[in-house]
Amino acid sequence: MAPAKTTPVLLAVDVGNSNVTLGRFEGETLAAQLAVAGADFEALAGKRGAADLLRPPPDRLVAASVAPAHLAAFRRWALGECATRVEVLGVDLPIPIENRTDRPEQVGADRLLSALAARRRVRGPAVVVDFGTAITFDVLSRDGAYLGGAICAGLRLTLESLHRRTALLPLVAPTRPARAIGRTTEEALASGMYYGFIGLVERTLREVLREFNEPDAAVLATGGDAALIAREVPAVGLVTPALVLEGIAIAAGALAP
Repeated sequence: MAPAKTTPVLLAVDVGNSNVTLGRFEGETLAAQLAVAGADFEALAGKRGAADLLRPPPDRLVAASVAPAHLAAFRRWALGECATRVEVLGVDLPIPIENRTDRPEQVGADRLLSALAARRRVRGPAVVVDFGTAITFDVLSRDGAYLGGAICAGLRLTLESLHRRTALLPLVAPTRPARAIGRTTEEALASGMYYGFIGLVERTLREVLREFNEPDAAVLATGGDAALIAREVPAVGLVTPALVLEGIAIAAGALAP
């Protein structure tokens, strides 16, 4: 009797500036997903669901990185934990999307990958808003090419900067405020961040879509803070936190393009 076919397992890794997000694809199914702060991979062992992510060991590890130091730390961890070489997109594997920007070498792999995943989902023109360390707006042409976009500081980076650069402002987490007129400093920060970033995203999207001039363009939101802000922006049609992981899986051949 022939041995039963096993489902190939890919560990897709989005190595960002603030977090490293790992997703386990079993065939075309995203079976488990976890994130660690910075490059603290040892913290994975204590996280709920870590066993689902790493056991049994994946067949392949494919990473996209915008943080070289975190990538180096992940390579060392992966070699000891999974005994598997890390394939890096843009170095060992190409990112299969046409990049029509003036300086393609400046575009982060995460931005290309979210556009790649958006192309698979909508099959037409699209704008992806990624709520990470930075908030990025990435534009995908009708024929599936990456055109460029906009970048601004993200919520957590802004809050951390206010805390570091002022004497009395506390560090707070992004949250939906109970009221617009804060009665404590914490409430005032929550209000300013929440309503301020809704306004920032709405106005930037309005200008991007006006210049893009594709009336049926889809707008997708992804990233860690997408659920907080994007649902308050009427132009956003789909919120999907794992878009970059999906792009990695497409580039690695685990998901059909």
